[in-house]
Amino acid sequence: MSANPQKLKRWQRQEPKHHRYTIHLENGFIIIVEYWSKSGKITRFATPLIRLHDKDHGSDEICRYDTAHDFAHLDILDHDRKVINKVAINSSPS
Repeated sequence: MSANPQKLKRWQRQEPKHHRYTIHLENGFIIIVEYWSKSGKITRFATPLIRLHDKDHGSDEICRYDTAHDFAHLDILDHDRKVINKVAINSSPS
């Protein structure tokens, strides 16, 4: 079964739609869900878990799921927001 070349060209020309929403958790934690989609299919995403502080201290990103390196993975971050562990998501849909 092969793809219809006309439909494929039309899909490639489409600009991805950007979606973003925030989930507020207890004790000053939030998750930001951000993804881009084409024709109902997610093409990339990023979902950080963030701990909020008072206005003087801002926020800390604790971990994030994303597709920044062309594969779905989890980044675990230290207090300086540097990646201390990267875990591939092997069961991600293709």
